[in-house]
Amino acid sequence: MDRSWYLRLLLVLGTLGLSLYFLYPSYFYYAKATPEQRESNEAFCKALPRGLPCVKFNLGLDLQGGVNLVMGVRVDKAIEQRADRLADGLRDTLTEENLSFVRLDRPRDTSEIVLEVANVDDVDAVEKVVRRDYKVLEVVRRKGAVLTFDLASDERAYIRDTTVEQAIKTIRNRADKFGVTEPTIARRGEDNILIQLPGVKDPERAIKNIGRMAQLEFKMVDEPGTAIFDEIPASELPEGVTQQDYSFEGPGGQSMREVYFELPESQQDAVRTLLEPKIPQERVLAFGPVGGSDSSAGGHSMVRTYLLMRRAGITGDYLTDANVQQNQDLATDYYVIMTFDANGAKVFERLTEEYTRRHMAIVLDEKVTSAPIIEEKIAGGTARIMLGRGGDSQAKFQEAKDLSLVLKAGALPAPIEMREKREVGKTLGQDSVSRASAALAVGALLVVLFMVLYYRASGFIADLALVLNVLLILGVLAMFEATLTVPGMAGILLTIGMAVDANVIINERIREELRVGKTPRAAIAAGYDKAFSAIFDSNVTTIIAGVVLFQYGSGPVRGFAVTLIIGILASMFTAIVVTRLIFDFFSSRRRLQTLSI
Repeated sequence: MDRSWYLRLLLVLGTLGLSLYFLYPSYFYYAKATPEQRESNEAFCKALPRGLPCVKFNLGLDLQGGVNLVMGVRVDKAIEQRADRLADGLRDTLTEENLSFVRLDRPRDTSEIVLEVANVDDVDAVEKVVRRDYKVLEVVRRKGAVLTFDLASDERAYIRDTTVEQAIKTIRNRADKFGVTEPTIARRGEDNILIQLPGVKDPERAIKNIGRMAQLEFKMVDEPGTAIFDEIPASELPEGVTQQDYSFEGPGGQSMREVYFELPESQQDAVRTLLEPKIPQERVLAFGPVGGSDSSAGGHSMVRTYLLMRRAGITGDYLTDANVQQNQDLATDYYVIMTFDANGAKVFERLTEEYTRRHMAIVLDEKVTSAPIIEEKIAGGTARIMLGRGGDSQAKFQEAKDLSLVLKAGALPAPIEMREKREVGKTLGQDSVSRASAALAVGALLVVLFMVLYYRASGFIADLALVLNVLLILGVLAMFEATLTVPGMAGILLTIGMAVDANVIINERIREELRVGKTPRAAIAAGYDKAFSAIFDSNVTTIIAGVVLFQYGSGPVRGFAVTLIIGILASMFTAIVVTRLIFDFFSSRRRLQTLSI
């Protein structure tokens, strides 16, 4: 044996050992781990023998079941929110510049900002300020002292792109926090997001929390403004809607009266349509539970109507943490306590000091969770969200836990809506596994039998290389924690066929050399040398096709491309290095007179 043979043997053994090293955690997870260990990645890692990496390949949605969603991002709402922030900033800037204005509105369902300047002579100065500090705004209409601004087209395009990308990042953070293994989250089209959640135990809960906007705002309740509700005759109110009012002591001991409506949830849209034309542009309607609890009447959940200031006093952007706490007065009740950062703590303290003895609404996803009275200035930068009293204790705890998770993962930049939903059940997933495994086994068996029957001992050597080829593919998938799908299994089966194809070329070349009278050892050397260029060229062109599929394909196609590329590289190694190593061993140890091929 020459020295190169031992080096090649060391390379093959090292490659095989490394593959088995990375494959064992996957074998342990799928064949030996308990359900509890599979549920908790931490428990699974601790159960592994010390020193082994905690990596494994994962099964895709088509193999273990789960949820396939297409969510649409409401980028129009993100554009409106951007216009709101610009309007707030413009209001402050004009005040600092001593440029007075009669009104500054942001009409509903548009991104326009309407500004009426107090002095028509100041219009040019206002435009100059906007061009200087608000370059993303452009004048779309000018009529006397009234200027109408809108977002520039390039700013709209920028918001569309960043909103979808930020939504993808937030959804991925939430999927990670909820323990979803190897989710697929990718952009589809202009404003759609593909979400695949393999192996989720509770699909409805996962959908609810991943798609939850989690936009948190603290807005002041406009108690005096609710007087406009008195203008609504009882005869105009939808069925089941009742008007309520109560008096309380306001700032400075002033007696105040608040008017609101109690209504079934089914009547919210009707009440909104009735009331919104009557309220000022700088106010907004919101709905929340009656009395902070889940009240019901006549089998319908009852909600209360609030009139809030459109501009939020503080938002969830300042949050640094959110945790579940148990109510000490009622053991079955839970709430979420939130912590603001340093800037948020100052803003919250200033807000509670300014509006002492006023109602402040805690608005989550445009719904009022509670509206407590600010008794005194609140320092320390903490606040709490109450989830209502009564109900199932475990359900309350789960709701509080889910809310804390989505708040910590961050709010979505815009609302998202369900556009497509498909659930793959465990039965279908297991059926896919069984069918794909059976196809892989039958295909591999037929290839093995053909090689042994047609090429005899040389075919058996090729079959040994096939086994190593599959181990290499799975080992690489496990090393990179890749996801194995049904198309991926098809890619493995295809590479088995291609690996055999390389051995067929080599064996046929060896046969040709034997026919011209060469010794077995010389025929083996010549056969490998002459077959190499054909094997190399065909595999390189297939790898190029695989790269193109991976670059431009969707999820399943990319899975197929990954296993195809890995399989081709592994097959070249096993066909050229491993089988040659075995042939050289037998031809050098014994002077072969004949070759079984």
